[in-house]
Amino acid sequence: MFTLIKRWWMAAMIIALAGSIPTPAQVNPVHGIRAVDFGDFSYPASCWKTDPEGFEKVIAVKDGGWTKTVGAGDNSRILEFDVSKPVYGNLTGEGAAQENAVVLGNCFFGNQGEDEIFVYGLPPGAPEPKLLAQLGTSDWDIGSYHVTKVQIQNGQLLVTYTTGGSYATPAWTATAAFRWNGTKFVRSGVVRKIPWKP
Repeated sequence: MFTLIKRWWMAAMIIALAGSIPTPAQVNPVHGIRAVDFGDFSYPASCWKTDPEGFEKVIAVKDGGWTKTVGAGDNSRILEFDVSKPVYGNLTGEGAAQENAVVLGNCFFGNQGEDEIFVYGLPPGAPEPKLLAQLGTSDWDIGSYHVTKVQIQNGQLLVTYTTGGSYATPAWTATAAFRWNGTKFVRSGVVRKIPWKP
């Protein structure tokens, strides 16, 4: 009788423990790509090409930013990489259920900076987002200073940036449009160009 009770008790404990074991974290299919925390994420930023001694080829961002001090004493400087909150929408024509996330990143080194845009998708059943495109200043305007906004409208990626004049007092605020052609984003024109206002 004691053996039977002992077996029953052990079976009950095994069932109870099995119910309490956490399952691996997965992307919630209801929220899709919006469930991804892009503020705590790793980005293949291109900053290291500008400053190979300090930036890393893959920058692990925590709470939206990454900082590193290089050099010592009077020769020390701070390198920074931060990201904006994602903009969501459909850029690849795969339907509203498969939104894309667009994240604006900024590398800051010394007294200059460089913007970069990352576009992610989340294929059905995929455990993590896939990088679809990585755009830099040469894509929208080689002479631009700073990206002020990214948007998704009518299936296009809109990049608003300052250009002309100088960094402190640009001449223009321009918006370039990009459309996905199935493998990459191609420039589809400057939507508007207006005089810059501080």
